[in-house]
Amino acid sequence: VAKNTKPAKQKKVTHVDDKTILGQAEWVYVSKVKGNFKGRIDTGAATSSINAVDIERFERDGEKWVRFNLTHAKDKKAELIEAKIVRIAKITQSSKPGVETERPVVKLHVRIGDVVHLTEFTLTNRLHMEFPVLIGRTFMQDVVLVDVSKEYIFPEYQAPIKK
Repeated sequence: VAKNTKPAKQKKVTHVDDKTILGQAEWVYVSKVKGNFKGRIDTGAATSSINAVDIERFERDGEKWVRFNLTHAKDKKAELIEAKIVRIAKITQSSKPGVETERPVVKLHVRIGDVVHLTEFTLTNRLHMEFPVLIGRTFMQDVVLVDVSKEYIFPEYQAPIKK
């Protein structure tokens, strides 16, 4: 006798032990601009990278700083960010062996799901890429597992409205 039973609705698994599961693409909330951007979760990259256009270096109180615009859509307003340069990264792209470029590195507070970090980002023009943010291993280390069969496990973050 066949029973008419519905399969139990599977609960979305977002954590294993003390690690958060992220898909290959997630919404990345950048605190400085209070906005969400599409992010590629890339276990092959050591450092995270963020779209930066109109990069301008300057000095503030004897320290090296940078200001840049963060945007990804032609119709969206660019968000101006100013941040202290923590170091300069020398980048060799696999597509251009032997060609090294220097990129400023800044620290930004970002959130993906319930993972919140102050993490380093290299600044580069990513307008030609699908994702304005690339999240590398230093963000994920010890707290994240990546399920490449999934995307956008977590919704866009909405900051609480201050009263």
